[in-house]
Amino acid sequence: MGKETPNRRELSELTDKLGFLSDITGLPITNLAAFPELAEFGRQRRFADEIPFSLELTLGEKEEEYHLMVQISLGYDDEFGEWVPSWSWNLAYNDEEIFATHRWSSAPETFTEKTLRDTTGATSFLVEKTGRLLGGPDTGVAFMDYERCTLESLKGKDSYFESIYLALMTHMKEIGREMPPILSKRKDIAELMAKGDGRGVEKILKAISLFELPYLEPRCQKHVNREMEVIRERMGWEERRRDKDVSLSEFDPNLMVITIEMGETKLPPYNILVVENDLDNFGGFSQVVIHALEGDGRYRGTNVITEYNLPNCMALAEADRVDLIIFDWTNPTSWEVLMVRNEPNSFYNLFYGDTQGTILIGVEGPQFGTNDGKVLDEKAMNEKADKTGIRATWMKMIAEACLNEGVAVPPHFIVKDSFTDRDMSNIVSQKLGNPLKKRR
Repeated sequence: MGKETPNRRELSELTDKLGFLSDITGLPITNLAAFPELAEFGRQRRFADEIPFSLELTLGEKEEEYHLMVQISLGYDDEFGEWVPSWSWNLAYNDEEIFATHRWSSAPETFTEKTLRDTTGATSFLVEKTGRLLGGPDTGVAFMDYERCTLESLKGKDSYFESIYLALMTHMKEIGREMPPILSKRKDIAELMAKGDGRGVEKILKAISLFELPYLEPRCQKHVNREMEVIRERMGWEERRRDKDVSLSEFDPNLMVITIEMGETKLPPYNILVVENDLDNFGGFSQVVIHALEGDGRYRGTNVITEYNLPNCMALAEADRVDLIIFDWTNPTSWEVLMVRNEPNSFYNLFYGDTQGTILIGVEGPQFGTNDGKVLDEKAMNEKADKTGIRATWMKMIAEACLNEGVAVPPHFIVKDSFTDRDMSNIVSQKLGNPLKKRR
């Protein structure tokens, strides 16, 4: 028997995820076509300006049927000479659409003609992107909270948490089907997860399996069992996160970590968390920090961690895995302000509060209409973001997370102005309590 190819293996993993949708609805898969375009994709002599891929799934038939269509397109960008992804999906129940959404990429997920020729890379992207669109049980409760969400709220104030899974579960709730409990919302489980108490969590999960699970519908049992798997995975991660004998890459393989290899080991190796701001040049600020420390010549063995997500920054710091945090704020932008509730924070309220705010995307970029009738372009938004002091707010939240865990709050520095390598080296050395590099 021949070895399974990466393409086939990844598509098989995606099929398993789609099978979970069948499990939780109790409806069989009656039709599945996963990216049939891949069959001829690698044989094309010339790629079109618009390259479409599609996934179609049908659950059930006749009296009860869900139909899912996912479309992922790569559109050619003349300015950069690359193909940029966009995606959409819609979910229908008995031929009536119940949810639809459309997004385009704001991250560095682009393809050149050379990378498109490698069908393995294109397949990996399609599978990964579809997996994210599908969603599923999550210890970040907001991403699975069908008890609180409505289909209407997922189109508005809760759109940040939208997924195919959450729309499906929310619809089943709204048509009156029996729903499984959300284990991660239970106070006893949530408190033990926050403490990293894997043994305590496991005792509760075993009790649920014995005394509660048998009384649920089979499809609800399958949902609970899957959420238990997710909780156990989270507890394993929590144990690795807190164990300093476990390397950063081992406890989280998705972390972007670069170890400085130039120079001498004259100082202890540190973990420096660099929080990026410019997502159009993601990793660029980290490279500047790395270059400065290489030039210093004393930081061989130090890890530079690149991050942009506040919860990830908090998780690293509260596990006592960070010696210094450096924030990039040399080019203030408004987007991340939307992620943090900091009163008064009109940006967050615009997205998630009870406002009449609107966002318009035109040829000149995004425009934000506030509920008091003002319209701010991107430049005005960025200026207002700078005044909001969002980086200080992030650091306050990181500090609170550390104090709650009983660990020391790491020193930090917010870089707002231009700087030289020596400036950056001095900032790092001062914050870590090391002598400054002597001038030659």
